Amino acid sequence: MTANKIGAVVLAAALIVGAVFLRQAITGDDNGGGATDPSSPTDTRAPGSGKYQLICSTEFADICNALDNDDVEVTIQAAGQTLQSLASVDPTELPDAWLTLDPFPAMLAETRQRPAGLPTPLETTVLASTEPMIAVKPDLEDGVSTLCSGTSLWACLGAQAGQSWSSLDVDFGGNVAMGLPDPANEALGLVQFATALAGFFPAAALDDQPWTVATLEFTSWLRAMKSTNTSFSSQTPLDVLAVRPLINVAATTSAEVGEASTSAFATFSVEPSIDVNAVFATFDSANDSLQSELADALSEASWDSPPGTPLAASATTFIAIRNLWRQ
Repeated sequence: MTANKIGAVVLAAALIVGAVFLRQAITGDDNGGGATDPSSPTDTRAPGSGKYQLICSTEFADICNALDNDDVEVTIQAAGQTLQSLASVDPTELPDAWLTLDPFPAMLAETRQRPAGLPTPLETTVLASTEPMIAVKPDLEDGVSTLCSGTSLWACLGAQAGQSWSSLDVDFGGNVAMGLPDPANEALGLVQFATALAGFFPAAALDDQPWTVATLEFTSWLRAMKSTNTSFSSQTPLDVLAVRPLINVAATTSAEVGEASTSAFATFSVEPSIDVNAVFATFDSANDSLQSELADALSEASWDSPPGTPLAASATTFIAIRNLWRQ
């Protein structure tokens, strides 16, 4: 068989595998799938406590743990775990409120609607917003600026993930090592992954789900992003970037940069950008004083006052994006 024919066969096989992979991402289990995390509560209301039950996504652990309110019982939990644990509970077992990121409350309502048709008494208020950013080691600032000039940073750096910086003509040791919160489990990770997709498909609307059309370029980009990404359960990628050599490119936000205790990194704005919106979701049990207290705490933590830019995609699309990463 000639070299050209061999190359054609390899390319065709790669595209077929990519198509199957992407189709599974879209038709995957919207309810979270897999085994239930034993640490996930199945009833977050803690019946009989008499306290207002507030779930806080892990991004807001410090803010919620600092609440000075004896009438509020706080549960800190990754947004993906909350989505899974509340997907099929009776409406009476929903918590009183959830502090998380858009679009997770709408994703929960959509997940509960399909296929069980469970009602979700839900009202959401945007409390604050911040912008996604990419941070790199200081010695990489000029090299990344040159390498990715005129292109989306996410499309550029994602494509190079795992390659040596020297092979990219960047004077820096080691390989391109990415740090992104787990998009399958962390609210911020999902919004940042959606931002990365928007950068890879700059001319397409995310609601059109352009990733369902398998191409070798996209399949390779996604595989490189996933296989080389490092996520951390107790530290943000920015914190790790600043003090440890495990990663040299970190997904972050302007709020995290504003709160950082060190300047041991350089930052880039991200275009196109999907704003990171902190939302207070109530399940048929409002608490205006708590909502106001959380909004003030977010402002003190370098978050901007709302409104942020509305999300660039529907809850259904974000469910598909989450499944895309999980497959």
